[in-house]
Amino acid sequence: MHHWDSLVSRLTSQKLSERSVEYISGTLRRVLRHAHDRGITDSPPPSGKKVGATAPTNNRRMRIITPEEKVLILNELKISDLQAWRITLFAFLTGCRASEAFSLEWRNVTANGINFENTKNSESRTIPMSTPLRELIASIATGAPTEKVFTNAHMRTYKEAPSPFRTAVSRLGLNEDRARLDCISFHSIRHTVATELAKQIDIRSLMDIMGWKVPAMALRYMHGDDSSKLRALENIQSL
Repeated sequence: MHHWDSLVSRLTSQKLSERSVEYISGTLRRVLRHAHDRGITDSPPPSGKKVGATAPTNNRRMRIITPEEKVLILNELKISDLQAWRITLFAFLTGCRASEAFSLEWRNVTANGINFENTKNSESRTIPMSTPLRELIASIATGAPTEKVFTNAHMRTYKEAPSPFRTAVSRLGLNEDRARLDCISFHSIRHTVATELAKQIDIRSLMDIMGWKVPAMALRYMHGDDSSKLRALENIQSL
C-alpha cells in the first residue's frame, strides 16, 4: 500500500484532476489484476477506494446556454474578435467538440457537409451542411486544402477555447455566483446543442451528429414527452 500511497500522492501533487488520477491508477491496477489472474504476481492490486483514487461522483457540466445568452455572447464576440465569433458560431451550429473545430481543414469542407476526421472516438463522421452553416463557411476566405478553417486573430491554430469567449462570458457576468459545474465554458456549447437536438431527432441521428459510439451518451439527453406518449396511446386504442 505504501507504493500506492506514494503514486497517488505524486499524481495529486502534479495538480491533475480527480478523473486523471483515477484513470492513471486504474489503468495500472487493471494491468496488475491481469497479471495476478494469470499467476504472474502473488497478490491482487488494491481497489481504487483503498488507495484514494476513485472517480469523482459527478464531473458533468450542467449549464445549458439559453437562447438569450447565446445572442449576448455572439454579439459581444462579433464586436471584439471576429475569428473567435466564427469558431464559436460554428460550435453552436454543429455541436462539435472544440478539438474538432480546432483541427478542421478546408479539405474537410464540402458542398454537402463537414467531415470531422480522427475524432475522440477514433472514427470520422460527416454532418450535413445546413443553410446557416453554409453562410458562415462562405464568409471565410477559403484556404489551401490542408490549411485550418479557423485561426485566431494572429493567424495561429487554436489550441484551446478562444480567450475572447471566456472574456465575453466574464464581461457579461454570465457566471457570477455560479458553482464550477454550473458555469458556462466552451464545452457548454456542445452540451447545449445536444440538449436541443435531443428534443427534435431520434437517438440514432443524435449519435451520428454528436459522434457518440454508444447509446448511453445520447440517452443522457433523451427525455420522454408526455404529449407524444398520449398521442401514441390514443392511436393504439383507436386501432
